[in-house]
Amino acid sequence: MERNYELDVQRFGPDRPVKKTTMDLPDKAKQLLKPIICVFQISIVSACVYFTGLSFLTT
Repeated sequence: MERNYELDVQRFGPDRPVKKTTMDLPDKAKQLLKPIICVFQISIVSACVYFTGLSFLTT
């Protein structure tokens, strides 16, 4: 995934830091982040399911 950083700098200005994608991280950081991201996504999904279930039960 190639991103055009010059466009981001034009959009946000040079003083604002340009957000880098996960592709720019070294391999070790990627390996550490993968389980954290997975757990985060699973918890978000379960929270969404839980709250929609609650709203269906209360109506």
